[in-house]
Parts: sequence; C-alpha cells; structure tokens
Amino acid sequence: MVRVLPPWYENLGKRQVKAPKIYVRDTGLLHALHGIGTFEDLQGYPKLGASWEGFVIEQLIALLDTRDTYYWGTHSGAGLDFMTVYNGRRYGF
Repeated sequence: MVRVLPPWYENLGKRQVKAPKIYVRDTGLLHALHGIGTFEDLQGYPKLGASWEGFVIEQLIALLDTRDTYYWGTHSGAGLDFMTVYNGRRYGF
C-alpha cells in the first residue's frame, strides 16, 4: 500500500535530510480516497506534484526491477526525488 523511500546520505559537508519519504503506491486509490473524480478535481488537488512524483517513482522501480532506491535532500532545499543504484552506478532523477 505504501512505499517508504529511505534517504541516501554521505558525508558531503552539507546538512542532509535523514528522514524517509512515504508514498501511497497506487495513485488511483489515493485519488479515490480524496474524492478526486474528474480531471478538474485533480488539477485543483494541493498534492498533485507529490501524487505525480509517487506515480513516476513506482514506474521507474518497475522498469528498473530494483529495490535499491533512495531519495537525497539537504535542509537548504537541494535534492533528488529518486536515486537508484543500478549495475553498480548511481542514477538520480
């Protein structure tokens, strides 16, 4: 039902976010629970960006067939919404 995306961090000399991000894996279910029935309702949804982000993350995980996934962020606002290690290399989206 939910995906917990852990933070990735290294000693980079920046204050990094170390709390996980939590997403509802099924955006259709999320929208139904919030009473979003039309495209217009969706456009007015205050968490539209987070909903889209969760959908894209699920698609990337399915495509890459990996569970080695993270997000990265700093307290000053820099970050990656999705990072994965694939074939020994790090990729950020």
